[in-house]
Amino acid sequence: MRTLFAGLVVAVACLTLSSGDVLADDHRQSLQTMALEELLADVGRKSGESFLLDARVPARVVVGPLGKRDVTYPLLLTVLRNNDLAAVRVSGVVSIIPVGEVRNYTLPQANDDGPEMHDDEWVLRLVSVENAPASRLVPFLRPLIAKPGHLVGDDGSGTVIIVATYSVSERIADIIEELDQSYTGQSG
Repeated sequence: MRTLFAGLVVAVACLTLSSGDVLADDHRQSLQTMALEELLADVGRKSGESFLLDARVPARVVVGPLGKRDVTYPLLLTVLRNNDLAAVRVSGVVSIIPVGEVRNYTLPQANDDGPEMHDDEWVLRLVSVENAPASRLVPFLRPLIAKPGHLVGDDGSGTVIIVATYSVSERIADIIEELDQSYTGQSG
């Protein structure tokens, strides 16, 4: 009886796993993809941007329900983020790179919130703290930063350095301000 029950449990588990895999594969196959070069050419015509592709970038990207005519430069940044890619401006050309490489590039500094920054644009932000030791804030904030990003606190200068997308860096800066204002100096 125990052997029959154990066999039934294993059979149900295998059936569940294989049907889940089929659903995941069906979902992936239903996602619309597009040639990245074609997408960049269209966005370049609309925005006036010039693009350079890193050799490690895939030829096709998932765009979901979007057609190439729907994609503006800010939306392109979102498509790139969703495909583990990033856009970084170097010498007037926008380089499309694997997102894991983003920290190796000079990023625009976004200390003043300005309309020229796009939500999914990678930036460097320096946030000053007055009350809390900058390094004490980092463990609370690190889970909010995606792996390609970076977060470090320098107690000497009272600065938290953030490498993230503009929208994430803005959110982190707001949280730092709240934490800094409520800091009481108690360890804990």
